[in-house]
Amino acid sequence: MCGRYYLDEQLKYDLTRWVIIPDGHIFPYGDIHPGEEGFIILRGHYGDYKTWGYPLNQKRVFNARIETVLEKKMFKEDAVKRRCIIPISGFYEWDRAHTQYRFTNHHILYLAGIYHDDYFTILTKEAEDIMSGIHSRMPVIVSFEDIDLWLNEGRVYKKTKDSLEVLGSHKQMSLDDISDINP
Repeated sequence: MCGRYYLDEQLKYDLTRWVIIPDGHIFPYGDIHPGEEGFIILRGHYGDYKTWGYPLNQKRVFNARIETVLEKKMFKEDAVKRRCIIPISGFYEWDRAHTQYRFTNHHILYLAGIYHDDYFTILTKEAEDIMSGIHSRMPVIVSFEDIDLWLNEGRVYKKTKDSLEVLGSHKQMSLDDISDINP
């Protein structure tokens, strides 16, 4: 599960090398919570600003399970037609004892997401490696080389299902830094 992520100032400058960032918006920095505006990358490497979390009965659905995203009415069409990448500097997770951890890899992390209208949600999968001892879920992290695969494939349902399965089982980018930030 991913309930908060952060963006450092360097991230925007690194993205400008290959992403078209629209003018007239203040690029968000710092911690991003569900219900706040975040920056996403769309097909063709166009950047956009949308609110994190699909609205549902005065709550936010800010994560979707990659294993069932094609089965859920709320997400199915978006998983086929409206995919995005959420570039982040790192994310936070909490264990059962409410200890907070920060995960980074000292580069940009690219999370798989979907969007609808002015909202986006982050795809999650079963936790692997260092995450599994802290939480049962983790965001789906896309390697830089697979960004176009995620953004461009999926116009046909069968290809979408295949690419979701590939992405869901894809070896994650390594998370180099895990920090207990509750001393």
